Amino acid sequence: MVHGKPPTFSKLAPGTGAVTKAIARAMRPTDRLDCVELNTQFAEHVRKLVQSDAVFNSCRDRIRVMETGVEELEGENLYDFIISGLPFNSFSSELVQKIFDAFSRLLKPGGMLSYFEYEFVRHLQRPFVNKENRARLQGVGQVVNKYISAYQKRHERVFINVPPAIVRHLCLKPANN
Repeated sequence: MVHGKPPTFSKLAPGTGAVTKAIARAMRPTDRLDCVELNTQFAEHVRKLVQSDAVFNSCRDRIRVMETGVEELEGENLYDFIISGLPFNSFSSELVQKIFDAFSRLLKPGGMLSYFEYEFVRHLQRPFVNKENRARLQGVGQVVNKYISAYQKRHERVFINVPPAIVRHLCLKPANN
């Protein structure tokens, strides 16, 4: 908990809902969850999942599915936790920077951003893409690495995943004491 209030969660790019289900199972009676999904089909899938799957019985009235990009969300200091499934390597470095700016704005002081990426993907893709995409991947890496260097608190490697993944946990704003 941050500041003694019920935690608020944001799940970005909930996709098919597997991680959203895991969050729902862990939610306490006062927790809230916003699922932010830009893709209309995925957003509708998650809406239906939340309404029909028994996993959500005890918390569905505290879950919102929002069809928008995270960078379009309004407000500041809204979330204690942001869990992201966004594929940064598919975006431009400018969009990745806007997304991290939004994370910083939306997280409460002391809040935690958790996201995963496939390990070594930027490095492995470079020899197989054109010059423009190599430059894009390098730019994405620079943005992401800047935040990792400054704010990462811990990470875990998931070797059973193919390709191996790394889960990163970043605290973008210190807690107010």
